[in-house]
Amino acid sequence: MKRQLSISTLMATNTLTKIAVPGCLADSLWYPQTSGVSDWTLRWIGVMSIIAWYFVCCSWHDLGRVWRHVWLGVCAFAGTLSVVQVQQGQTPPGIHADTVMSLLFVLWFGGNALNAWRGRRCPDGSVQLSFPLRHGSYMVVQGGSTSSVNYHRRHPLQTYAMDVVKVNRWGRRCRGLFPSQVERYFIYGDPVYSPCAGQVVHAEGNIKDPPAPHTDHVNPAGNHVVIQSDGCRVVLAHPRCGSVRVAPGDRVLPGQIVGEVGNSGNSTEPHLHVHAEVYRDDLKRYVGVPIRFNGRFFVRNSVVHAGTTDRILTFGSRRKSAER
Repeated sequence: MKRQLSISTLMATNTLTKIAVPGCLADSLWYPQTSGVSDWTLRWIGVMSIIAWYFVCCSWHDLGRVWRHVWLGVCAFAGTLSVVQVQQGQTPPGIHADTVMSLLFVLWFGGNALNAWRGRRCPDGSVQLSFPLRHGSYMVVQGGSTSSVNYHRRHPLQTYAMDVVKVNRWGRRCRGLFPSQVERYFIYGDPVYSPCAGQVVHAEGNIKDPPAPHTDHVNPAGNHVVIQSDGCRVVLAHPRCGSVRVAPGDRVLPGQIVGEVGNSGNSTEPHLHVHAEVYRDDLKRYVGVPIRFNGRFFVRNSVVHAGTTDRILTFGSRRKSAER
Protein backbone atom coordinates (compact mmCIF):
# COMPACT_ATOMS: atom_id res chain seq x y z
CA MET A 1 0.00 0.00 0.00
CA LYS A 2 2.82 2.44 0.86
CA ARG A 3 4.51 1.73 -2.48
CA GLN A 4 1.22 2.32 -4.33
CA LEU A 5 0.77 5.66 -2.55
CA SER A 6 4.34 6.70 -3.34
CA ILE A 7 3.84 5.90 -7.03
CA SER A 8 0.58 7.88 -7.06
CA THR A 9 2.28 10.83 -5.36
CA LEU A 10 5.16 10.74 -7.84
CA MET A 11 2.79 10.64 -10.81
CA ALA A 12 0.68 13.51 -9.45
CA THR A 13 3.80 15.60 -8.75
CA ASN A 14 5.13 14.94 -12.24
CA THR A 15 1.84 16.09 -13.77
CA LEU A 16 1.64 19.22 -11.63
CA THR A 17 5.19 20.33 -12.45
CA LYS A 18 4.46 20.21 -16.20
CA ILE A 19 1.90 22.96 -15.64
CA ALA A 20 3.43 24.94 -12.79
CA VAL A 21 7.12 25.12 -13.69
CA PRO A 22 6.88 26.48 -17.27
CA GLY A 23 4.27 29.02 -16.14
CA CYS A 24 6.36 30.22 -13.20
CA LEU A 25 9.47 30.49 -15.35
CA ALA A 26 7.67 32.53 -18.02
CA ASP A 27 6.22 34.75 -15.31
CA SER A 28 9.66 35.27 -13.77
CA LEU A 29 10.89 36.94 -16.95
CA TRP A 30 8.31 39.70 -16.42
CA TYR A 31 9.77 40.57 -13.03
CA PRO A 32 13.47 40.31 -13.84
CA GLN A 33 16.18 40.87 -11.30
CA THR A 34 18.35 41.62 -14.30
CA SER A 35 21.05 44.12 -15.12
CA GLY A 36 20.39 44.67 -18.81
CA VAL A 37 19.84 43.09 -22.20
CA SER A 38 22.67 40.58 -21.86
CA ASP A 39 21.39 39.38 -18.50
CA TRP A 40 17.80 39.09 -19.76
CA THR A 41 18.97 37.21 -22.86
CA LEU A 42 20.81 34.62 -20.80
CA ARG A 43 17.78 34.20 -18.54
CA TRP A 44 15.50 33.85 -21.58
CA ILE A 45 17.73 31.16 -23.10
CA GLY A 46 17.73 29.31 -19.78
CA VAL A 47 13.93 29.44 -19.47
CA MET A 48 13.40 28.37 -23.09
CA SER A 49 15.77 25.43 -22.66
CA ILE A 50 13.63 24.19 -19.76
CA ILE A 51 10.41 24.66 -21.75
CA ALA A 52 12.01 22.81 -24.68
CA TRP A 53 12.93 20.00 -22.27
CA TYR A 54 9.32 19.72 -21.12
CA PHE A 55 8.19 19.65 -24.75
CA VAL A 56 10.48 16.94 -26.12
CA CYS A 57 11.44 14.91 -23.03
CA CYS A 58 8.21 14.64 -21.02
CA SER A 59 5.28 12.40 -21.88
CA TRP A 60 1.98 14.30 -22.08
CA HIS A 61 -0.43 11.37 -22.04
CA ASP A 62 -1.67 12.33 -18.56
CA LEU A 63 -2.70 15.93 -19.33
CA GLY A 64 -3.18 15.51 -23.07
CA ARG A 65 -1.14 16.53 -26.09
CA VAL A 66 -3.23 19.72 -26.44
CA TRP A 67 -1.61 21.03 -23.25
CA ARG A 68 1.78 20.12 -24.60
CA HIS A 69 1.45 22.44 -27.57
CA VAL A 70 -0.86 25.16 -26.26
CA TRP A 71 0.42 25.63 -22.72
CA LEU A 72 4.12 25.44 -23.52
CA GLY A 73 3.55 27.66 -26.55
CA VAL A 74 1.79 30.26 -24.38
CA CYS A 75 4.59 30.12 -21.80
CA ALA A 76 7.29 30.56 -24.45
CA PHE A 77 5.39 33.43 -26.10
CA ALA A 78 4.61 35.19 -22.82
CA GLY A 79 8.20 34.87 -21.66
CA THR A 80 9.50 36.28 -24.92
CA LEU A 81 7.17 39.29 -24.69
CA SER A 82 8.90 40.26 -21.47
CA VAL A 83 11.66 41.75 -23.62
CA VAL A 84 9.63 44.99 -23.48
CA GLN A 85 10.74 45.28 -19.87
CA VAL A 86 14.30 45.61 -21.09
CA GLN A 87 13.57 47.73 -24.16
CA GLN A 88 11.86 50.32 -21.99
CA GLY A 89 15.10 50.85 -20.13
CA GLN A 90 13.89 49.67 -16.75
CA THR A 91 17.18 47.95 -15.95
CA PRO A 92 20.79 49.12 -16.00
CA PRO A 93 23.44 47.42 -18.12
CA GLY A 94 25.49 44.49 -16.87
CA ILE A 95 25.05 40.82 -15.92
CA HIS A 96 23.37 39.78 -12.68
CA ALA A 97 25.12 37.09 -10.61
CA ASP A 98 21.98 34.89 -10.53
CA THR A 99 22.16 34.55 -14.28
CA VAL A 100 24.90 31.98 -13.85
CA MET A 101 22.09 29.58 -12.91
CA SER A 102 20.59 30.15 -16.36
CA LEU A 103 23.79 28.90 -17.93
CA LEU A 104 23.54 25.71 -15.87
CA PHE A 105 19.94 25.31 -17.02
CA VAL A 106 21.05 25.61 -20.63
CA LEU A 107 23.76 22.99 -20.18
CA TRP A 108 21.56 20.40 -18.46
CA PHE A 109 18.04 20.94 -19.83
CA GLY A 110 19.22 22.05 -23.25
CA GLY A 111 21.57 19.09 -23.51
CA ASN A 112 18.83 16.65 -22.58
CA ALA A 113 16.43 18.27 -25.03
CA LEU A 114 18.98 17.82 -27.82
CA ASN A 115 19.51 14.23 -26.73
CA ALA A 116 15.76 13.67 -26.90
CA TRP A 117 15.65 15.16 -30.39
CA ARG A 118 18.40 12.77 -31.46
CA GLY A 119 16.20 9.97 -30.14
CA ARG A 120 13.95 10.45 -33.17
CA ARG A 121 16.61 8.86 -35.38
CA CYS A 122 16.13 5.18 -36.06
CA PRO A 123 19.47 3.30 -35.91
CA ASP A 124 20.44 0.76 -38.54
CA GLY A 125 19.29 -2.83 -38.23
CA SER A 126 15.60 -2.17 -37.57
CA VAL A 127 12.87 -4.78 -38.07
CA GLN A 128 9.67 -4.04 -39.98
CA LEU A 129 6.36 -4.74 -38.24
CA SER A 130 2.70 -3.80 -38.54
CA PHE A 131 1.21 -1.64 -35.82
CA PRO A 132 -0.51 -4.01 -33.34
CA LEU A 133 -3.46 -1.74 -32.41
CA ARG A 134 -6.21 -0.65 -34.78
CA HIS A 135 -9.13 0.94 -32.98
CA GLY A 136 -8.59 4.65 -32.37
CA SER A 137 -5.74 7.00 -31.59
CA TYR A 138 -2.67 5.82 -29.70
CA MET A 139 0.18 7.71 -28.06
CA VAL A 140 3.69 6.47 -27.41
CA VAL A 141 4.63 7.03 -23.76
CA GLN A 142 8.08 5.46 -23.96
CA GLY A 143 9.90 5.11 -27.26
CA GLY A 144 12.93 6.30 -29.19
CA SER A 145 16.64 5.63 -29.43
CA THR A 146 17.96 7.69 -26.49
CA SER A 147 17.38 7.52 -22.74
CA SER A 148 15.87 11.03 -22.72
CA VAL A 149 12.72 9.68 -24.41
CA ASN A 150 12.86 5.98 -23.58
CA TYR A 151 13.65 4.65 -20.11
CA HIS A 152 13.86 1.11 -21.54
CA ARG A 153 17.32 1.97 -22.87
CA ARG A 154 18.89 0.66 -19.68
CA HIS A 155 17.64 -2.88 -20.38
CA PRO A 156 19.63 -4.80 -23.06
CA LEU A 157 16.60 -6.71 -24.37
CA GLN A 158 14.33 -3.65 -24.37
CA THR A 159 16.70 -1.02 -25.71
CA TYR A 160 14.17 0.16 -28.30
CA ALA A 161 10.98 -1.00 -26.57
CA MET A 162 7.79 1.01 -26.86
CA ASP A 163 4.89 1.58 -24.43
CA VAL A 164 1.57 2.65 -25.95
CA VAL A 165 -1.67 4.04 -24.52
CA LYS A 166 -4.94 4.97 -26.22
CA VAL A 167 -6.01 8.62 -26.24
CA ASN A 168 -9.13 10.61 -27.06
CA ARG A 169 -9.32 13.66 -29.31
CA TRP A 170 -7.70 15.83 -26.63
CA GLY A 171 -4.84 13.42 -26.10
CA ARG A 172 -6.12 12.16 -22.73
CA ARG A 173 -5.67 8.45 -22.01
CA CYS A 174 -8.39 7.87 -19.40
CA ARG A 175 -11.52 9.21 -17.70
CA GLY A 176 -10.12 11.12 -14.76
CA LEU A 177 -6.49 11.85 -13.96
CA PHE A 178 -5.12 8.75 -12.21
CA PRO A 179 -8.06 6.35 -11.77
CA SER A 180 -7.42 3.05 -10.02
CA GLN A 181 -10.14 1.27 -12.03
CA VAL A 182 -8.42 -0.17 -15.11
CA GLU A 183 -11.69 -0.02 -17.07
CA ARG A 184 -11.46 3.79 -17.06
CA TYR A 185 -8.40 3.68 -19.32
CA PHE A 186 -9.37 3.87 -22.98
CA ILE A 187 -6.89 1.22 -24.10
CA TYR A 188 -8.02 -1.44 -21.65
CA GLY A 189 -9.56 -4.37 -23.54
CA ASP A 190 -8.50 -3.20 -27.01
CA PRO A 191 -7.65 -6.13 -29.31
CA VAL A 192 -3.93 -6.75 -29.84
CA TYR A 193 -3.06 -7.89 -33.37
CA SER A 194 -0.01 -9.87 -34.34
CA PRO A 195 2.47 -7.42 -35.93
CA CYS A 196 4.11 -10.14 -37.99
CA ALA A 197 3.91 -13.70 -39.29
CA GLY A 198 5.63 -16.31 -37.20
CA GLN A 199 5.37 -18.95 -34.53
CA VAL A 200 4.40 -18.39 -30.92
CA VAL A 201 7.28 -19.55 -28.72
CA HIS A 202 5.87 -18.43 -25.39
CA ALA A 203 2.48 -17.31 -24.11
CA GLU A 204 1.10 -16.51 -20.68
CA GLY A 205 -2.44 -15.34 -20.04
CA ASN A 206 -3.55 -16.15 -16.49
CA ILE A 207 -1.92 -13.38 -14.43
CA LYS A 208 -4.51 -11.07 -12.89
CA ASP A 209 -4.80 -7.37 -13.72
CA PRO A 210 -4.31 -5.35 -10.51
CA PRO A 211 -5.75 -1.86 -10.05
CA ALA A 212 -3.57 1.06 -11.10
CA PRO A 213 -0.88 2.01 -10.16
CA HIS A 214 -0.03 -1.35 -8.55
CA THR A 215 2.98 -3.10 -10.09
CA ASP A 216 3.93 -6.78 -10.06
CA HIS A 217 7.72 -7.12 -9.81
CA VAL A 218 7.50 -10.89 -9.42
CA ASN A 219 6.05 -11.23 -12.95
CA PRO A 220 7.34 -8.08 -14.70
CA ALA A 221 6.13 -9.08 -18.18
CA GLY A 222 2.74 -10.10 -16.82
CA ASN A 223 0.69 -11.86 -19.43
CA HIS A 224 2.59 -11.84 -22.70
CA VAL A 225 3.03 -13.34 -26.15
CA VAL A 226 6.41 -13.96 -27.78
CA ILE A 227 6.49 -14.54 -31.55
CA GLN A 228 9.51 -15.88 -33.45
CA SER A 229 9.59 -14.22 -36.88
CA ASP A 230 12.34 -13.98 -39.51
CA GLY A 231 15.27 -14.22 -37.12
CA CYS A 232 13.83 -12.00 -34.41
CA ARG A 233 11.55 -12.40 -31.43
CA VAL A 234 8.66 -9.97 -30.95
CA VAL A 235 7.33 -9.49 -27.41
CA LEU A 236 3.83 -8.17 -26.66
CA ALA A 237 3.49 -7.63 -22.91
CA HIS A 238 0.77 -6.85 -20.32
CA PRO A 239 -2.35 -8.35 -22.02
CA ARG A 240 -5.56 -8.63 -19.99
CA CYS A 241 -5.97 -11.72 -17.87
CA GLY A 242 -7.76 -14.46 -19.80
CA SER A 243 -7.53 -12.67 -23.16
CA VAL A 244 -4.51 -14.41 -24.73
CA ARG A 245 -5.79 -16.50 -27.65
CA VAL A 246 -2.63 -18.29 -28.74
CA ALA A 247 -0.39 -20.98 -27.30
CA PRO A 248 3.23 -22.02 -27.86
CA GLY A 249 3.62 -23.70 -31.23
CA ASP A 250 0.74 -21.81 -32.89
CA ARG A 251 1.41 -20.13 -36.23
CA VAL A 252 0.13 -16.57 -36.48
CA LEU A 253 -0.38 -14.20 -39.38
CA PRO A 254 -0.11 -10.40 -39.44
CA GLY A 255 -3.39 -8.93 -38.20
CA GLN A 256 -4.44 -12.01 -36.25
CA ILE A 257 -5.82 -11.20 -32.79
CA VAL A 258 -3.56 -12.63 -30.09
CA GLY A 259 -5.05 -10.99 -27.00
CA GLU A 260 -6.38 -7.77 -25.45
CA VAL A 261 -4.60 -4.91 -23.72
CA GLY A 262 -4.49 -5.19 -19.93
CA ASN A 263 -2.54 -4.13 -16.85
CA SER A 264 -0.75 -7.28 -15.75
CA GLY A 265 2.87 -7.36 -14.64
CA ASN A 266 5.16 -4.42 -13.92
CA SER A 267 2.68 -1.84 -15.17
CA THR A 268 1.44 1.31 -13.44
CA GLU A 269 -1.56 1.58 -15.78
CA PRO A 270 -3.04 -0.29 -18.78
CA HIS A 271 -0.82 -0.11 -21.84
CA LEU A 272 0.80 -2.28 -24.50
CA HIS A 273 4.52 -2.94 -24.35
CA VAL A 274 6.26 -4.00 -27.58
CA HIS A 275 9.87 -4.82 -28.26
CA ALA A 276 11.92 -6.96 -30.63
CA GLU A 277 15.05 -9.03 -29.96
CA VAL A 278 17.65 -10.73 -32.15
CA TYR A 279 20.32 -13.24 -31.18
CA ARG A 280 23.89 -11.96 -31.49
CA ASP A 281 26.39 -14.75 -32.10
CA ASP A 282 29.27 -12.50 -31.08
CA LEU A 283 27.64 -11.71 -27.73
CA LYS A 284 26.05 -15.14 -27.25
CA ARG A 285 22.77 -13.56 -26.18
CA TYR A 286 19.67 -11.71 -27.38
CA VAL A 287 19.71 -7.91 -27.71
CA GLY A 288 17.02 -5.37 -28.47
CA VAL A 289 16.68 -3.93 -31.98
CA PRO A 290 14.82 -0.89 -33.36
CA ILE A 291 11.31 -1.36 -34.73
CA ARG A 292 9.68 0.41 -37.65
CA PHE A 293 5.91 0.10 -37.73
CA ASN A 294 4.64 0.33 -41.28
CA GLY A 295 7.90 2.05 -42.15
CA ARG A 296 7.80 4.56 -39.27
CA PHE A 297 9.97 4.87 -36.19
CA PHE A 298 7.93 6.03 -33.21
CA VAL A 299 9.22 8.08 -30.27
CA ARG A 300 7.74 9.50 -27.10
CA ASN A 301 4.59 11.56 -27.79
CA SER A 302 4.19 10.14 -31.30
CA VAL A 303 0.50 9.64 -32.06
CA VAL A 304 -0.96 7.01 -34.39
CA HIS A 305 -4.51 7.36 -35.64
CA ALA A 306 -5.15 3.71 -36.46
CA GLY A 307 -7.93 2.74 -38.83
CA THR A 308 -8.04 2.39 -42.58
CA THR A 309 -5.17 4.88 -42.69
CA ASP A 310 -2.42 5.53 -40.15
CA ARG A 311 -1.57 9.17 -39.55
CA ILE A 312 1.55 9.68 -37.51
CA LEU A 313 2.39 12.81 -35.51
CA THR A 314 5.95 13.01 -34.20
CA PHE A 315 6.93 16.08 -32.17
CA GLY A 316 4.12 17.99 -33.84
CA SER A 317 4.85 17.06 -37.45
CA ARG A 318 2.06 15.33 -39.33
CA ARG A 319 2.67 12.66 -41.92
CA LYS A 320 0.52 10.08 -43.65
CA SER A 321 1.43 6.50 -44.35
CA ALA A 322 0.05 4.30 -47.08
CA GLU A 323 -3.29 2.61 -46.64
CA ARG A 324 -3.32 -0.83 -45.13
